[in-house]
Amino acid sequence: MDDSGGGGAISFDDNFHIRVLDAEKFKQTRDLQESSTAFSKKVTELSDAVSRVLTAVDTQASRIEKEKLRAVGARIKANAEADLTSTSKPADAVFVSYYDTTHKSNAHNSTQLVPGRRAKDERQLLSERREELERLNTEYESLCRVKQDQQRLIAKLSAGGQ
Repeated sequence: MDDSGGGGAISFDDNFHIRVLDAEKFKQTRDLQESSTAFSKKVTELSDAVSRVLTAVDTQASRIEKEKLRAVGARIKANAEADLTSTSKPADAVFVSYYDTTHKSNAHNSTQLVPGRRAKDERQLLSERREELERLNTEYESLCRVKQDQQRLIAKLSAGGQ
């Protein structure tokens, strides 16, 4: 049922409603509108799902960051406690007496009593100090010999001049 008036395309549908578009184009337009609405709903659902996932990922990231900080703190605390236990030994565990160093008596090797990661540094420092002590003892003995030689020379010159 088509009523063609003065140049406009006005038609009646099966229910006798006036239509500006023909029935086929109207049906295609309505289908397009329904599919666009469905697509829009799906995009909105996808956006909501992405928002939920991002929120969950952010929550997990903050939990992971807190656990990382807790683990780093625990590691620092453990290292600090290990350092404290290594340095809180009695003084005689680290100290080597003058007698031990000068007489080379190692029956009581105190460098093995220092536990922890500083033990190596302390052993090295102790070794350096022993070497320095040995050098100073050698220098002292040499100076004592020079002093004795000079005293003999003075005594000889004093006795010879009288």
